[in-house]
Amino acid sequence: MAPLLEVRNLRVDFQTAEGPLRAVAGVSFTVQRGEVLAVVGESGSGKSATALALLGLNGGPATSIAGSAEFEGAELIGAPPERLRRVRGAQIAMIFQDPMSSLNPVQRIGNQIAEQIRAHRSVSKREALGRAEDALARAGMPRSNEQMRAYPHELSGGMRQRAMIAMAFSCSPSLLIADEPTTALDVTVQAQILAELARLRAESGVAVLLVTHDLGVVAGLADRVLVMYAGEVVEQGTVQQIFEDPQHPYTWGLLGSIARIDGPRRARLPSIAGAPPSPLDQPSGCRFRARCPHAFERCAEPVQLQARARAAGSGGAAPHAWGPQASEQLDRCLLTPERKRALRVVDGEIGL
Repeated sequence: MAPLLEVRNLRVDFQTAEGPLRAVAGVSFTVQRGEVLAVVGESGSGKSATALALLGLNGGPATSIAGSAEFEGAELIGAPPERLRRVRGAQIAMIFQDPMSSLNPVQRIGNQIAEQIRAHRSVSKREALGRAEDALARAGMPRSNEQMRAYPHELSGGMRQRAMIAMAFSCSPSLLIADEPTTALDVTVQAQILAELARLRAESGVAVLLVTHDLGVVAGLADRVLVMYAGEVVEQGTVQQIFEDPQHPYTWGLLGSIARIDGPRRARLPSIAGAPPSPLDQPSGCRFRARCPHAFERCAEPVQLQARARAAGSGGAAPHAWGPQASEQLDRCLLTPERKRALRVVDGEIGL
């Protein structure tokens, strides 16, 4: 079956006073119908820039977006603004990480949701308001009929995010892009929002592109994972592969920085030394090598996303031909699988 979304060699550049800044450097992935694909990495890795580029939301005179992103067989990159307006909200919806800055502060919640419905569906205002109330109720909004008349500042953070979820699902999209949907929420409300997303996904069959830095969210919601660093995908695989058999040292660092309840207690959690390279001056070869304690001479050479043999004794690498099977695990590290296994276990836990 053809994927719902097929992204090939996506590149996003911003023109700055210091020169061109490449935020996304040749990212490729697919999203299958009904699956949750998580994109993880620290701040500045290119996660949000990738998501926004799909809908042309980070465009402008100082922005250059290249590559291909086919949604249901139709190209999104370079599509006319009118075509993107028809897609946004109706076929691809987006939940932003800060609902307070995403909602109109001078319009009531119900009117904002109804406005989106009427932009994509030929219905009366009365019917659109009825659908908006139903959408709020399905998103878990308490007293949805009362909250229809509320302004954004009158709602708590969790209720504003429920309003954003209701707006996203109001036109039954095929793909939902959730950009850090729980970042500004406390852990209790975060769990409630994630439960609502999981329930709505199960009911509607919508595919989800989840942008997050929270690996706990990934473990509970995602099917597959893309790990991004300095504008590149450094590893991809299923949730089980990434958590149980990670192949890239950057992924080891992300996993090792999380406290675990099923391992020995540490006095101090490990951390990744240094800082990501400047997007204005990316190094050649492996972009993580300046922070990696296991770097060696070949790390200065260009390295592609590759699928390597996992069997013991086979350290060979097979170049990655774009378009892998959904379950194929890929990474950008030149260390052999045997060397990785010997290096990545520290006191029985994954870490650098």
